Parts: sequence; structure tokens; C-alpha cells
Amino acid sequence: MGGRAARRPAWSADYTRNGNVQNGAVAGLIPTGTPELARSLLTLALEHLDDYRDNARLVYGAEGMLLPARMSTHGRANHVSADYPHVFWTGCGGWVLRLAADLVSTTGDRTVVDDALWSLVEGVLRFAETATVLVDGRRHLVPGYSPENTPAGAAGPLTVDTTMEVAILRDAARAARLLGAARGDRSLDDRWATLVATLPEYRVADDGTLAEWISGAWAENVAHRHASQLYPLWYEADPAFEGLAGVRLRAAAQATVHSKIAWRRGDPSPPPGRMEMAFGLVQLGLAAAALGDADAALTCVTWLAVDHWRPTLTTTHDAGVIFNVDASGGLPALVAAMLLGSTSDSLTVLPALPHAWPSGCVTGLRARGGLVMDRLAWDAHGCSLTVRRLPEAAWLAPQGGVQLRAGRPFVASGQAVRDDRLLVPVHASTVRLDWTGPTADRT
Repeated sequence: MGGRAARRPAWSADYTRNGNVQNGAVAGLIPTGTPELARSLLTLALEHLDDYRDNARLVYGAEGMLLPARMSTHGRANHVSADYPHVFWTGCGGWVLRLAADLVSTTGDRTVVDDALWSLVEGVLRFAETATVLVDGRRHLVPGYSPENTPAGAAGPLTVDTTMEVAILRDAARAARLLGAARGDRSLDDRWATLVATLPEYRVADDGTLAEWISGAWAENVAHRHASQLYPLWYEADPAFEGLAGVRLRAAAQATVHSKIAWRRGDPSPPPGRMEMAFGLVQLGLAAAALGDADAALTCVTWLAVDHWRPTLTTTHDAGVIFNVDASGGLPALVAAMLLGSTSDSLTVLPALPHAWPSGCVTGLRARGGLVMDRLAWDAHGCSLTVRRLPEAAWLAPQGGVQLRAGRPFVASGQAVRDDRLLVPVHASTVRLDWTGPTADRT
């Protein structure tokens, strides 16, 4: 966030890690083919482990590590404001673990998980174990803070059990398992599993959207630039949102996306209008892509490209105003997510392809499992995918192959295809998908 002497806006020339960095500046590095550049985030984070231990002790009276929402030359949590109580946002540590896991998963590079990173994995876990409050078998995050929103009608932003903080811990457990596998250390797996089993469950709000605050004591506030409650869909979708059991949560998430878009559309101009904060559009778009909602994702892409990009190729925080790099990383990340999705054992081709892109070609996308998409081309009849697995990622190959999916029904052919699975070789292999039906409704 660029500093401004006039304090308009009130930024501090720091790295703001409640979304600006992760959904903005570095969001496109891994999926668009330059995962090695994502190491810079770990370089920043791993230099200040002792500060994180002090934060946990001084702010929460807890053990482990609490990473600050904002930092630059140190890791102390000292950004205190009644309106923006960032010291009580606990999500940064788990979010860093997710990006570290994606770096390992897309490159196969086990050296990423050095002693410092593994200390962070244990530190984030220990903080969650000692800072949460256990009541009747459920852990609660008290206080909780959903960046940078305040519930409707509430006197302040501090609450209990924000959806984002719960989602990040659930996701961090999966990230930690992969990082442990890379290191050959499974010693933390059971502790992470125990933690996740005691976290609160997601909630659908009275208005049908995905609740931003899991407790029903706080009313939703859709009229806000952030969409933090959609975190479960930004990376590998949370298992609670998968399958028949997840239908209700997916529908609620889609309702959140549509409600937020409708609110912005009511006055799509910079503040005091509603087209504020580019990475909020990235948050909406990534969730839409995961849900297969191509129209909503395209709306976010269009607003980012038209309203947050200047002819000089600089990007803006709000529609047309305030230099900021969030859209520079966020827009490529969103487009990549519309064209390719992946988990540790699946690959989804064109999950959210809009009708406005009837044909096209992209090269160099990356997927989890150490997969490189040398070329992905599509038209009205189907698509062709040239894919290979990095040699150093052989340890990531799932037994029986990668499950192949797409945003619409298909028949696959090619030497690497076995039923609905891909046996991805080190040397590039081309797979053909012929469409057999219209775009699937994934909600």
C-alpha cells in the first residue's frame, strides 16, 4: 500500500496482508507460470518469527505465532485502530501457509519447507490451539475480526467466529499436510485434524448468503468492499462446499457473489460511490470461477480491466483513482482461475468460460501436482490441452492418475487418458476434450 504524507488515503507504505498482497500483488504469480517469484512472500514472512511469538503472547496471552495484518521492516502487530483493529485478525499465518503449499504443489520443490517454514507451520497451529476458547467441545475465535467490515447495526467490528478466520484454519490444515509430506514429517497431522474437528461449522445467513459471521448474533453487511467470507472457494475448495452435502453452501456463496455485484452496480464509481478496492472484485471473481459462474466472474474481470487499469498500464485501487498494484496481480489470477482449476488430485479445464470468449488459447498456466499447461486452446466444439508434470514433482502424482473435469460435459481422448483420469507424463502429452453438452450448473 503506497504511503501518502497527506494521509488520504490513510496508508502506511506497508505490506497489507488481509487481502491486498494475497488477492492482489502476488495473486497471479503461481497460476500464470512464475511460481518462483512467490518465494518473495516467504522471504518477507520468515524473517520475523520471534516477533510473531511476541504478538501471540502480548495480544492474546497465547503460545505459537500471530502474524500481523500489516508489516514491512518488522513483524510486530502494532497497527491499532478502533475502526480497523488489525491486531485481532488472526488469519495471516494460515494464509501464508496456503501460499507456501501452492508454491510447493506447483513446483514440487521440497526445499521450500525449510526449518523456518516448518517452525511457522507449528507456530500457527500452536497459536490456534492456545488462543481459541473451547466451549462444549467447540473452539471459538474470540475476539474475531472480518477485514475490514462491521456487522450491520453493530457498534464496532470485533465479533466472534468470523467465517474467514475459521476457513483459513481449515485450509491451513490441508496446507500443513502437504508441507509435512514434502518434509517427510507427519508429526503435526493429528493435531491439525483435532483442531479442524472442533471448529464451528459454516452458516447460511437469513438472507440466503454465506454468513460473514458464523454466530447469528451479528447481521450481514453486504454493502462493503471486502468479501472475506468467500475464502473457502479461493484455492482448493473447502470440502464442506463439495458434493451433495455442499449444495446449500455453494448456493449461499453464489448469493453472496451476486449480492455484492448488485451492490457495486448500484453506483459503479469511486468513493463515495461503490467501486472501491480492486481486490474485492478479485475475491468475488475467484469464488464465482470456483462455482462455475462464468457471467459473474466475467463481470469482475471487466470491471477490473476497464475501471482499474489506466492507458499507461498502471492500476488503481478504486475505479480510476489512487495508484495501487492490487489489480496488476489480481486480474491475471482471476482469468487463470476461469480457465483452469486444480486440486492435489484433480484438474478442471475451463471451469468458468464465458460466452464472450468463444475461442482462445493460453500458454504456461500452472496447476497443483506440478503440472504445466504448455498450451490450452478451445473453440465451440471442445478444447485441446498439452500438459506435462515437472520431474521434481513426481512425488505429487496421485495413485491412479489425476481426475479430469471440465466446466461442461465432455469425452476425452489421448494417450494419457484412462477413463476420466490423466496419467500425466514428464514429457508433454496432448489431450482432446470434445463437448457433449452445455455448460454445467455447478451450484
